[in-house]
Amino acid sequence: MAELSLELEEDMRLLPQKMELGKLELLTNSIRLPFEALENQLAAYVRHPNKRLREELRRDIKRYLGRLNANPLFPLSFRLKVLEAFEQHTDLFDVELTAQVLNAYKIGIQLVQKHARKHPEYWPIFVRLVAKALELAEVLLFETLRNHHMQHVIALRQSLDLMRLGLLVAQTEARQATHDVARLRRAIVAHELLRCMDMHAHTDEEQVLIRGELQHFCERVVPVLYAGGEALPDALDLYLITATHEPHHVPYKLMKLPDRAERDIILMPLGNFLEAIKHDIKTARAAADLSEEERAAVMSPQRFREIMHGAVYIPKALQTIQRKHKRELVRGVRVLIDPDIQHAFSTFTDSGLCLSGDMLNPAERRAAWAVRDVSASGMQIEGMIEQLPDVVVGQLIGLRWVDQRLGVNVGFVKWFREEKPGVQQMGIKFLGRELKPTQGSVLQSPALRFPTSMPFLYHPSYPKEVLVPLSGLQAADRLRYRFEEDDLLCHVTLVISAGPNFSYCRIELDDMEAGSSPSSVPLTI
Repeated sequence: MAELSLELEEDMRLLPQKMELGKLELLTNSIRLPFEALENQLAAYVRHPNKRLREELRRDIKRYLGRLNANPLFPLSFRLKVLEAFEQHTDLFDVELTAQVLNAYKIGIQLVQKHARKHPEYWPIFVRLVAKALELAEVLLFETLRNHHMQHVIALRQSLDLMRLGLLVAQTEARQATHDVARLRRAIVAHELLRCMDMHAHTDEEQVLIRGELQHFCERVVPVLYAGGEALPDALDLYLITATHEPHHVPYKLMKLPDRAERDIILMPLGNFLEAIKHDIKTARAAADLSEEERAAVMSPQRFREIMHGAVYIPKALQTIQRKHKRELVRGVRVLIDPDIQHAFSTFTDSGLCLSGDMLNPAERRAAWAVRDVSASGMQIEGMIEQLPDVVVGQLIGLRWVDQRLGVNVGFVKWFREEKPGVQQMGIKFLGRELKPTQGSVLQSPALRFPTSMPFLYHPSYPKEVLVPLSGLQAADRLRYRFEEDDLLCHVTLVISAGPNFSYCRIELDDMEAGSSPSSVPLTI
């Protein structure tokens, strides 16, 4: 059986930058005063944030951390003071700065480790410091994902190395430090579960709620470190497994474990975790059918929102789901994104609009996205674009096909991310082909100051449900829309679903008899 190493990987340390004076510095004005200047700059940035100052601060912090990391003998208290000051400004962190901060933590951890080998009372401090570093790593991972970037491999290598050593010490040298060990376990589980979540497919609010629910339930998971060749438990459960030396791969899931670990892994049984989440989801869904007063007796409105817009997405992300539609790789097909959804509604066709590539102007050629793969329900597109487009997850967008049609000309943004600098990717789900465009008007609604004409989409077999290219519609809002040869005056009885730029509504004709029940088939949103 392979033995776990009680050492951090030395090659993971960033190369120390050459110090200006060419020798190790003590804690003198040459190191204190530049930090005080940085504190003043950070305070100025908080008062008046701007792009120029942000770039200057990022550059100056990197330079300062280079000096700090070059000297492992700076007092630990000062090192932590510096790191805590920088951690308050996670918007400044990029890939390099993240690695430098985690590297600074590792230097401090190694300092404590050396003392702990002679003085065991230092082991709880060691575990606490590792937990603090991993808590920061989880915060930075969340900020990376919510900004639609991919996970940074360098930062993940640093984090996995800290997890490995932290768990090893917690399982051997520091078993009595129950509070610090629990904190370390929470930090590891929260970080690894976050890596499994499809954050790019959720709105900003949903991302915050999902992360909060992961942290709320993660105490139910106890991570255990196993060395390569070590016997694994034979109990049936859903296990989340992190290979500590494979930062390129997200944690994977198994129901039945092999007899022995093939390599060093962190094993996390998820049975109790998922059971608790599913129990709360079941309770919230039952409460959804109650009146507001009855629901409040079951759970608070805030807790109901946290579950229905956060927790509900967690079990799905931890399951292996088979695609309903086969995806095919595509070459040479391009598409333009049209943010004018009303224009896309008015020209909606079941086969999509198609442009000739020869007719595109230079700006349109640069803005065209390449289709990577496509299925009957949607597609993945990729663009060499400097900035992510001004769209959000859940938004309806128009699609203008170039040279070849592969679907309708309206779709939902399911997810988007920066695959690597300058390369953006987006997942789009097509709107149903059966829908038809018609002219309509919003006559009275808090969403508009004046009656406004706009195109609607409807299903010919279910005319009492309409898709309106406007957010913020409410029950009792009054509409007019043309169905076949008739102009229908109606009012909204229920907003079935809504997004950043649309409302999908069930309607009643103004002159319908009370108690009549419209036909209904929900759109796939």
